[in-house]
Amino acid sequence: MNLNEAEIEKILRQTPNPEVAPELYKRLASDLPPADSPEERSHRVRFTKPAMALTAIMMLLAMCWVLEVVNPAGSNYAFAQTVEANRSVRFVHLKIDNPGFPSGEAWAQLNAAGEIEVYRRIFRGATPDQDRDTIWRKDKAEVWFKARKKAQIMSDEYALGMFLNAFRILEARTCVQELNNLQAAGKARIKAHVPNVQGDPIILEVTQSDGNLGYQLYFVDPETNLLKSQEWYAIKHGQSELMQRVEYLDYNPPADSGLFAFNYPADVKFHPYDRIIGIEQVNMTESETAKEIVRQLFDAFIVHDWNKIGQLQCGIPAELIEQNYRLYGALNVTRIVSISDPSPAGPQYEKGSMLVSAKIEYIGEDKRPHIWDCKDICVVSLGSKPQRWFVQNELSPPWIESE
Repeated sequence: MNLNEAEIEKILRQTPNPEVAPELYKRLASDLPPADSPEERSHRVRFTKPAMALTAIMMLLAMCWVLEVVNPAGSNYAFAQTVEANRSVRFVHLKIDNPGFPSGEAWAQLNAAGEIEVYRRIFRGATPDQDRDTIWRKDKAEVWFKARKKAQIMSDEYALGMFLNAFRILEARTCVQELNNLQAAGKARIKAHVPNVQGDPIILEVTQSDGNLGYQLYFVDPETNLLKSQEWYAIKHGQSELMQRVEYLDYNPPADSGLFAFNYPADVKFHPYDRIIGIEQVNMTESETAKEIVRQLFDAFIVHDWNKIGQLQCGIPAELIEQNYRLYGALNVTRIVSISDPSPAGPQYEKGSMLVSAKIEYIGEDKRPHIWDCKDICVVSLGSKPQRWFVQNELSPPWIESE
């Protein structure tokens, strides 16, 4: 997708730093061809549901790319300069904005090879009860729900891998290196918009070959060649939807020895991550297993078996699963209306995943029956235990209004 003038102007005006001069908008627009269609000309940026953010990020990183690096005439910027500048990064502090939620914050420490040694991430939910503070290391992850006075200790290899993969797409040096790898493999299309006004950011527009799944914008500091921020967009019904924005607040500051260690109060209860995850594929095809796990999941909702629901959803502790769903009101599931046949998931999902949809009847707070339309339930095998399958994504909760 090539951004048109109105699109770029709106994106830049939404970007918190740096302040962009009007001349930059004209300079950017002059490098872009006209919009391909009335629909493209009508694109506008708007926020989408927070639950879509992680899916969109994984989608944008997993899709097919085409190599093309374009600079305006007279510019001497090359993406290789940003790659080289990032080799000196050993520590990064970032802010994460998901539409509809308060800003999150994170810190990461890397080794000389650019591998993440330890990171800390503060998630901010819709309510303080949903907030959690996470410290990840290669052999252990700690998740502290401060308002609930609970903590979870994880050492499961698959869980640690999921935590790392979810963070790697946010951390600046890793993002740049991933883009460089895609470029070297001939799979990335990167277009650089270099401003004439000193101090304004270089904007890297990264898109897939057909432009249907979305694009990313990277804002580069022209003096240091380091990332200042990045944004992920998806194209939905002819509109550009901002899925997530990451701002890089600081690089290589003085070390803080207490940053990557929790000082737990005495009243915190600990929950080891040693639970069974998912169900075993026994005498069933993969498609039958995917459909069966969805059936068991909603059967568990009917009887409020939160332990079973947690087992089927990544092994999350029962009390945390219950609190999560009850935040949206009493969830009184009465019956399974229908479960679709599984279909292979697209490239934005983990390889081998399958998608299942279901319609579920529940009684709302108005004491009337409603339909919970659960689409794209992602079922996947468990990494090192491929015969075990589980539901990978969080289900969007039902709303009170009738369907």
